[in-house]
Amino acid sequence: MFWLLILAGIIAGAGSLQAQRYLGEISGTVADQTGAILPGAQVVAVEGSTKFKTEVTTLADGVYSMPTLSPGTYTVTVTAKGFKTG
Repeated sequence: MFWLLILAGIIAGAGSLQAQRYLGEISGTVADQTGAILPGAQVVAVEGSTKFKTEVTTLADGVYSMPTLSPGTYTVTVTAKGFKTG
């Protein structure tokens, strides 16, 4: 009976187990050369090996965040109306 209770406890607890995930985040503030913030700028991050693309738009304060990104090497580009790519 004792072993049956232990086994029941293990089975009941197994449903609440979750795999560990290692995630990262890219975040920041977009500003021009003078330091003026750029709300509404498009920020795109592309992971190098998978080519997975994440896109966000900066908030009114120029801040953006890309949470829960898989580990990797990303290329980040920013586009905003009235600015050209250099």
